[in-house]
Amino acid sequence: MGVSVPAKIGEPNFTLVCDKAPPSSLGLGLVTDVPDVAGSDPFAIGVLLHVDLFFSVQVYTLDVVSDAGGTGSVSTAIPNNPLLVGTIYYAQSLWFWSSCSLPPFNLSTSRGLKFKILPP
Repeated sequence: MGVSVPAKIGEPNFTLVCDKAPPSSLGLGLVTDVPDVAGSDPFAIGVLLHVDLFFSVQVYTLDVVSDAGGTGSVSTAIPNNPLLVGTIYYAQSLWFWSSCSLPPFNLSTSRGLKFKILPP
């Protein structure tokens, strides 16, 4: 998982980008303010998360769509709020694979991503 442009306040074209996603699929982007650096399986289903869904104060979910080549992206504007400068977020995507059978439940996750909101 990566980003298209630096995460600056007021940035209208900030995009989270995933490669090697399942082709033509829908994923779930997870963005939180607390990481799970080691990774854990909080729902005990074999899906490793690097974002903490339980201790985060801010949890954002975003629909991520991949193309036929397995590149997925989701765009979201960063608010023009100076109070966000210096805030660090952690992101990860969860993908459903319809083209093959993967344990568990045909789900996989991306690596975690850390990004910091910068001044304009």
